[in-house]
Amino acid sequence: MSDTLIQLDPASVTEEQWRRALHLVPGYTDADAVRLAGTAYGVLFRNLAAPKAIALHLAFRSQGVETAVVPADQLRLVDAKFTRRIEIADDVLRISDPLGRQVPVPWAHVALIAVGAVRQFDIAQTVTYGTERAYNPVQGVHQQVVRDVRTSLHENVPWLIEIILTGGAMRFQAEGAQLAWGYLFQHAPPELLPRLVGLVQLLARRAPRAMLNRGARALCDGGDGGIAYASRPAFADESAWLLWRARQPAKA
Repeated sequence: MSDTLIQLDPASVTEEQWRRALHLVPGYTDADAVRLAGTAYGVLFRNLAAPKAIALHLAFRSQGVETAVVPADQLRLVDAKFTRRIEIADDVLRISDPLGRQVPVPWAHVALIAVGAVRQFDIAQTVTYGTERAYNPVQGVHQQVVRDVRTSLHENVPWLIEIILTGGAMRFQAEGAQLAWGYLFQHAPPELLPRLVGLVQLLARRAPRAMLNRGARALCDGGDGGIAYASRPAFADESAWLLWRARQPAKA
């Protein structure tokens, strides 16, 4: 079973701490330190063999960063259920599942609210047909159809909203651009970002004990840009780490 290295303190690991720690472990470069300093938070490494995990744990400790090595299954999230419709009532949060069935969630069961602009790359294919002259002994000179397939890579940065219930039992996900905002606000702002700020602030007021990821915290505090995540796995890793921390016994 592979191991995962997680940070214990919520403060971000600085680029200098990354660089100095990785210099102590063979196989890493300064480029790795720069990349990871900008993308890894909470979960620092996944899929580590035990010796490498221990070496990294000791290296980060030497730089004042306390970490823990935990089995990968302790940071596993349940599959997300996609939704386009969320409704807020005094006593419950109503979330519609992919089949349109409403799931009433008591506010006390909302464990985590996660929001962020998540970088992803979409692959698109364009197929065109044309003709060209060809020759074979049977048909002689003739016109044949030519199929041209071109692939392009496009960067997309959708806003994701996730609501995870107590114990991580259920996980609902929506894309901001696809959410039915008319069920949330009678007069929704025309821009997406103010809508997200209003939604997060509403959710946080109704579920004051729920944890917020960095993106949700920034919006709840009125931030105008939120937090950008390097990928969907990076976005999910922060949620998995927050839930792991919540399960740990309180220090005496």
